[in-house]
Amino acid sequence: MVYEGDNAVISPTRLEIFLEELPWPATKDEVLAHASEHGAPEEYLQELVKLPETNFDSAAHVFATLINKEDVEGDDLTDFSPLDDSEDAADFDAGE
Repeated sequence: MVYEGDNAVISPTRLEIFLEELPWPATKDEVLAHASEHGAPEEYLQELVKLPETNFDSAAHVFATLINKEDVEGDDLTDFSPLDDSEDAADFDAGE
């Protein structure tokens, strides 16, 4: 569980503190090393190890990646289809 809330492992606000002054873009290894050097607790480091090998633009990007990774791992997206121009999409856009 990564999201911010009562049972959160990682909050975006605290993550940003541990990644303060990290030069962006940064690799996964740079994010992990910087967080470790700046006092991130073990539960944060355990989640950051799960990040994909990519470049991150900000602490918000790191957090969003953790959230999206969790969503993808927990869901079966084989039947996913984006909204199209159908009436349902129009209803969704109108907030109905």
